[in-house]
Amino acid sequence: MHVLPMDHDTAGPHKSMFIITAHPDRLCEPGFTDFTLYDDGKEELTTIDAEQAYEYAHNIIKGRWPEGEKVIAQNALWAYRYARDVIKGRWPEGETVIAQDAERAHWYALDPVKGRWPEGEKVIAQDAERAYWYALHVIKGRWPEGEKAIAQCASWASLYARDIIKGRWPEGEKVIGQDAFMAHCYADDVIKGRWPEGEKAIAQDAFMAYYYARDVIKGRWPEGEKAIAQNAEYAARYNAFIDQCSS
Repeated sequence: MHVLPMDHDTAGPHKSMFIITAHPDRLCEPGFTDFTLYDDGKEELTTIDAEQAYEYAHNIIKGRWPEGEKVIAQNALWAYRYARDVIKGRWPEGETVIAQDAERAHWYALDPVKGRWPEGEKVIAQDAERAYWYALHVIKGRWPEGEKAIAQCASWASLYARDIIKGRWPEGEKVIGQDAFMAHCYADDVIKGRWPEGEKAIAQDAFMAYYYARDVIKGRWPEGEKAIAQNAEYAARYNAFIDQCSS
C-alpha cells in the first residue's frame, strides 16, 4: 500500500488529497479502481476501510496510526490484527468489537492477552468450534461454560471428549451417536472398543461400517454388511479383510 499526493487543483480548493493504493504503478490503467481517497485537511477517513487502515499502519508507518484507528476499531478481524501486529499488546479501543466475534475473541485471548479473556468468553461459549479451541489452548482443561454448545456438535463433542476430558463424555454422546463418522471416531479414539449407542448410525454407512469392522470390532460385523454390500469398493475391501481375518 502506498500514499500518493494528488494535484491540489484536482482535489479541489484548499484541500490536500491523497490516494491510498496497493498498486501505484497501475493507476493509469483503464478501469483501475483499487484505491481510496481521503481528505488530509478534515481527516475524514470514512472512505478508508479497516483493512486499508491496518495495512497502512502496519506496512507503511510501521506503527500506530491514530487517524485510522476509529475505522479499524469497528472491524473485529482488523482490530485483532492491529492489536497483535501494530500495537503488539492489548488495545482497549478495539476490544468491544472483538468481543462480539467468537473466532477473533479466541485469537485475541491467545495473543495478545495470552490467557483467559472474560470479556470474550460469552460469545466464544456460544460457538462449538471456538469453545473447543478455547478450552484446549487457553483454559487447557474443561470449560463448563462452553460445554452446552460443544455438546450440540458431533465433531467438536467427540474431540472435546478425546482431547480435553480424555474419556467418555455422556453429555455429548447423544449427538455423537447420530453421526456415523464421529461415532466411529468416538468408539475408536475414546472408548477404544465397541460402542453400541453409535452402531445404528455407523451401520447405515458403507464407508464407516467397513472401518468400524476393521478398526474397532477387528472382525466380521453382520449389522453393517447390508450397507457395505451396496458399495462395490468397500464390499471388496470388506471381503478381503474377512478373508485375512480367517486365514
